[in-house]
Amino acid sequence: MTAHDWNALVRERIGSLVVDPARQLDVVDELAGHVAEQYAELVAAGVDEARAVAEALAPLDERARAATTAARRALPLEGESPRRERFAMLGYHVRHAGRMLLRERGFAAAAVLTLALGVGANVAVFAIVDAVLLRPLPYSNADALVVLKHRDQRTGITKEFIAIGDYVDVAARQQSFSALGAYGTQRATVFDVGEPFEASVLLATSGIFD
Repeated sequence: MTAHDWNALVRERIGSLVVDPARQLDVVDELAGHVAEQYAELVAAGVDEARAVAEALAPLDERARAATTAARRALPLEGESPRRERFAMLGYHVRHAGRMLLRERGFAAAAVLTLALGVGANVAVFAIVDAVLLRPLPYSNADALVVLKHRDQRTGITKEFIAIGDYVDVAARQQSFSALGAYGTQRATVFDVGEPFEASVLLATSGIFD
């Protein structure tokens, strides 16, 4: 399929349209897009090159109809309401973007892939944020749960654990919490269920899952 300068062919065929000069290029580009689409369809249907070009450009022979088409389909008419003009411009830009993507299929594929990766990454990040920060913990009165840590006054280092002796002392004396529990993890060897195997186990005080 031969490449053609459809914009130049359209300008040659229709001459000067009675539209806002600032919009002249947009009108020509809109009409050229329709001509290019028609030409591609004709060539795909088996029409020979010269005839496909002639038939694609044929509707532009009637300059009055071309001007009307350009004004009604490509761009808003002068004097239209602002709302209708905004919708007309939106439709024009959507059609224009669609034609550009069809012409540059490689760029379109890269853009869609980039958007897909960006959306996927954002969904994954949101899922993590939702699970870690936004979604409430699966406990009743989850907003009242607190974690106690141990700060060594000699070194100023905060540790993620409390010694079992300190826990027993705090549990016996504290009056700030309705309940207090402790848990820890370690590796242990499991027997009496076939071959012994090592597993991660959770050690917890009674009532920690209440």
